[in-house]
Amino acid sequence: MNKNCKVKSEFVAVRDNEQLESIKAAYLKHCFKTAKEDLAQGKVVEGATFLSAL
Repeated sequence: MNKNCKVKSEFVAVRDNEQLESIKAAYLKHCFKTAKEDLAQGKVVEGATFLSAL
């Protein structure tokens, strides 16, 4: 906190970055889970196509 009792922007940026990383990780997990389910059903895409969508 600074002398005006405000949280410094650096701390806010760190918290926001942590939240963003958490969202990105959840998205990647979802993509790979969906890909595994598609593969189990015989739906196959080229690896480069899958990765380019990420």
